[in-house]
Amino acid sequence: MFHAAKAVLFSMGLREKKHFAVTLVLEILSKEGKLEARFVNEFAGTQHDREEADYHYNHNKVASENALSSAQDFVKRMKEMLASNKWGNVATSWLSDS
Repeated sequence: MFHAAKAVLFSMGLREKKHFAVTLVLEILSKEGKLEARFVNEFAGTQHDREEADYHYNHNKVASENALSSAQDFVKRMKEMLASNKWGNVATSWLSDS
């Protein structure tokens, strides 16, 4: 999911190295109506689940299955965004004004 989102950011002319930056841009795209809020929530949720598994050894089969399903939907949506390129430079402009 991280790399799919990074591809969208890269196509917008943005580069980042942390999940936080990706989440921020996804939130902006959602607020602009260019990305459904559920994808932002799923990105943040699966990030949390991955950190729990990686750093706190909390593994859960149901959460893993849900994360896989979310990831498949998320990657599909990012591919659609890349193909349509409808987000323009609004997010890029907003970030550069900060």
